[in-house]
Amino acid sequence: MKGPTLSPDTSGIHAVVLAVFAVLWWAIAALVSLTPAWRQIELKLLDSMTVASAPNKSTFPITVVGIDEASFSALGLQWPWPRRLHARLVDELAAAGAAVIVFDIVFAEPSNKEDDKRFADSIRRAGNVVLAADRAYRETSSTRQWLRIDPHQAFTDAGAQVGLASVTLDPDLVVRQIPESGDALWRTVIARLIRQHPEITPISALRPDRGFAMPAAITRFPTFPTTRS
Repeated sequence: MKGPTLSPDTSGIHAVVLAVFAVLWWAIAALVSLTPAWRQIELKLLDSMTVASAPNKSTFPITVVGIDEASFSALGLQWPWPRRLHARLVDELAAAGAAVIVFDIVFAEPSNKEDDKRFADSIRRAGNVVLAADRAYRETSSTRQWLRIDPHQAFTDAGAQVGLASVTLDPDLVVRQIPESGDALWRTVIARLIRQHPEITPISALRPDRGFAMPAAITRFPTFPTTRS
């Protein structure tokens, strides 16, 4: 009489095979995640999710006055535009009740005395103008350094506040990171808005005599590709 036949226990082998497969899969995924192609996919997914989850509205009545090909065609002027034109824009925006007037343009060099004076006078009358600063990399045979480029002194003497407008571009030339420097342009704009009109600021915790901070987790947002003039 034959006894029962015993089958070899292969469960341990199956477990080892699954563990090896999992490690290989993890290693492949880790290597793929480091490739530029995967990074682009990740960024595009971030853009899509951010746009899909956005409320598509702002609690602030923000108006963007763009400088584009249509503007050049309508005015019949080449860049840079005369600063008397920017002065007129400031006057008209101030008369229309703009809470803060922001130029994402670096007016670093003087142009001509008459136009610069008109622009400075308009800035002084408005009392709520913010101008952009930038950083530039300079390299010589003996030095390498980053320099800050601020607006022409005549405009800051007239009362314009200054914020750093430098942004970081991702490899696809899209801005997704909010500048975190203490003097970033957006921080200067908010500070000016709070001082000028604390009653319309939706965040009651923000006061003109106190600092404010952006939550560290909110550091990226999608926009369209941009170039600087």
